[in-house]
Amino acid sequence: MSAQTQTRFDFDLLKRSFESWDLDSLLALYDDDVEQIEMDEVTPPAAPRTRHKDDLRQIFQNGCNAGVRISVDNPVLGEDRLACTFTCAFDDGRRIVANSIIDVRDGRIVRQFDVQARDV
Repeated sequence: MSAQTQTRFDFDLLKRSFESWDLDSLLALYDDDVEQIEMDEVTPPAAPRTRHKDDLRQIFQNGCNAGVRISVDNPVLGEDRLACTFTCAFDDGRRIVANSIIDVRDGRIVRQFDVQARDV
């Protein structure tokens, strides 16, 4: 019999890292080969936006630099998948809300599927 090891995903760290913009901790939660798929009014299901870790690094840095406030709520946690809501609030009052389904392997995010809505 072989022992299997599984690293459980740390949702609380994800929440803290986003809400404090701890970029090093945040990026460490994403696998090097992560794929983020995003749909919204500009990128419909027939042509979703796809990003990878370098893209996410730049987006997170831009959000941090711009003073975007982000909250992570409504978690539903499973062994290898979780879902949650990300809300980004901008200084001018605009918000972006994304509901995400996240696939996890070995304690890191390997796929993030977001459907989002934004204020105009």
